[in-house]
Amino acid sequence: MSTTTFLNTAAPAHSTQGALLPNELLAQVRERFLHVDTCPYSGKRTYFENAGGSLTLKSVITQGAEIAAIPDNEHRDNPASHAISAIVAAGRNDLMTFFGISPDNGVIFGGETGTECLFRVIRAAALSAEAGGSLVTCAIEHPATYDATRQWAQRTNREWIEVPFDINAGRVTATHYAKFVRSDTRIATILHTSQ
Repeated sequence: MSTTTFLNTAAPAHSTQGALLPNELLAQVRERFLHVDTCPYSGKRTYFENAGGSLTLKSVITQGAEIAAIPDNEHRDNPASHAISAIVAAGRNDLMTFFGISPDNGVIFGGETGTECLFRVIRAAALSAEAGGSLVTCAIEHPATYDATRQWAQRTNREWIEVPFDINAGRVTATHYAKFVRSDTRIATILHTSQ
């Protein structure tokens, strides 16, 4: 008989037993990651992270070690460097397939953190958008989008608009944004869900 693990032992009244992962499948998924139940520094723990860290797949560590062991780097004119560039290109192609995009309708790039990537996306959008207009954000946005919109509004001589949010509910809605997004808005960062 298959059982299901719920994070909250008291499942909501509307949930159905078995709606989440069966225990056997959950065990298979957990087995693929490092440090699921323990931290190498603090010992046994339950991992809940929303500020930039993540559990790491064991296969990523294996692949990363293989790549790191190559005594060369990208963008040089030798066989090892060409091989590394081919690995990077294959990875980008795999990501394009995963996200359902092609080189003519999307871009794949990476960074050290999600914060860095958010800054880079907003910078790219601000620098490529038509001159003038505004950048719109809200204080409950991720700090990277909030700070980046402010910085790039200033650097590109655009108006920076901060959308007020419902302080009692701690949320911002499309109705809040609708009051500030204009026909000349170049960027609007919108919090889709809370971290």
